[in-house]
Amino acid sequence: MENIYLVEPSFLYEDIQVRLPYSTGLIWSHCKTNKIIEKNYKLSDILFVRDEIDKFVDNIHNPSVIGFSCFVWNWAFNNEVAKVIKEKYPDCVIVYGGQHQPSAYRLKHEKDFFKKHSYVNMLVHGEGELTFEQILLENLKEKDWSKVTGITYQTNNYKFVTTLATPRITDIDSMPSPYLDGTFNTLVEKYKDKNFRFTCTIEGVRGCPYRCTFCEIGSLYFQKLQRQSFNKLKKEIEWISENRIHYVDNADSNFGLFKDRDLKVAKLLVYLKNKKGFPISFRNDWAKDRGEQCIPIAKVLNGGNLNKGLTLAFQSLYKPTLKAIMRRNVTGKHMKEFLKKCKEENLPIYAELILGLPEETLESFKGGIFTLMNNNQHNYIGIYPLSILPNTPFGDP
Repeated sequence: MENIYLVEPSFLYEDIQVRLPYSTGLIWSHCKTNKIIEKNYKLSDILFVRDEIDKFVDNIHNPSVIGFSCFVWNWAFNNEVAKVIKEKYPDCVIVYGGQHQPSAYRLKHEKDFFKKHSYVNMLVHGEGELTFEQILLENLKEKDWSKVTGITYQTNNYKFVTTLATPRITDIDSMPSPYLDGTFNTLVEKYKDKNFRFTCTIEGVRGCPYRCTFCEIGSLYFQKLQRQSFNKLKKEIEWISENRIHYVDNADSNFGLFKDRDLKVAKLLVYLKNKKGFPISFRNDWAKDRGEQCIPIAKVLNGGNLNKGLTLAFQSLYKPTLKAIMRRNVTGKHMKEFLKKCKEENLPIYAELILGLPEETLESFKGGIFTLMNNNQHNYIGIYPLSILPNTPFGDP
């Protein structure tokens, strides 16, 4: 049997709170449905609790393939771990996936990536489930990576080849769930003596119809939405409640867009919290320009003390800036009416702005704050500095 390891390291907060590895859990849940993979591979571990590098690597023994889930919070850590693993096990195939490693487009500007990161064998672009399955199958054959779609792989002298893209999954509702197939049961059982407070992720919708230039899923690749059914989400949320998960993060970029389903999700979360005590908190990003239809959903969550209220992710109220970042907001008269209705419903509102967006000036930024205040937004305005994520238009040199 070939040993597989998956790495998705999270911080351990206050020595007890840690996030279950949803991205790598999805990948393994899909891959293990393949009979050839099931027969020839053993998932030795999904490593997700961050530790000192040497202690972390000590958990890895004779790996054939290791998949890393990469984003800004674990990029440096993953690189250190992968480097040590490659020195110790030079024949191990190291695969980087996620949103932080260079996209196929970005590699045109980073031709020295594999020279700087020689320990990486290949990068996965886009969704990982189908591509990682191909990698595992080809690893059992000639290791001719040109036959695998959706990757860039290292060749001689740090050169690289990018293959054709893997098509998007057209029905994520039919894909297996790590909550429902036993994958996460194994992890919860493994760490039960640690008394961890787990946080977790659900994915109501994959993709986003908007093209915001500061966001890593604002690309055409992710523009088409694929949603999960309420029935599948219900089973996952029931698992979350049964396993006493404290905090749920919804990966849906526009919760409330599918208002009927999302209202049922909110009611289920409140029901389970009242009946069983879990989950305790639920975090989501609200639909960007569907404010009115989000109000009933936000009321349900707020009434169950699961959510801080309805977030207005404006980012800017200056029209030239909104045009520059390809964004639509609830604006003008509609914003005034919307804020008034929220006040009538006694629903807390949290406005968000990003400092440092293109075309924004000191005067226009202050003007946005004054507009919110003049429309009776006195509860909270969150102001965040612009972060330039590498695979966004802002990350393009």
